[in-house]
Amino acid sequence: SRFDHVKILFFVGLNEGIVPKTGAKGGILSDLDREALKAQDVELAPTLRERAYVQRLYLYRNMTKPDHCLYLSYTKVMELDNLLPLPAL
Repeated sequence: SRFDHVKILFFVGLNEGIVPKTGAKGGILSDLDREALKAQDVELAPTLRERAYVQRLYLYRNMTKPDHCLYLSYTKVMELDNLLPLPAL
């Protein structure tokens, strides 16, 4: 990462569906189709599952970065988008 020594980190907007972002469905190819093509060495964009793993890795890396404090915030209720806090919070 660009910052080696982070003392305090403020993480704003930790709502389910926002962090980590939920993938959009409805593409032409299913994940099974993509995996079959990948087995034949056809290069495609990452699957929803692969993107979710990468997002979780980045989330983990960011949350374990600060040396002193980690502040997490989320919106309790947001009527327009029906956002909910992360279940772990």
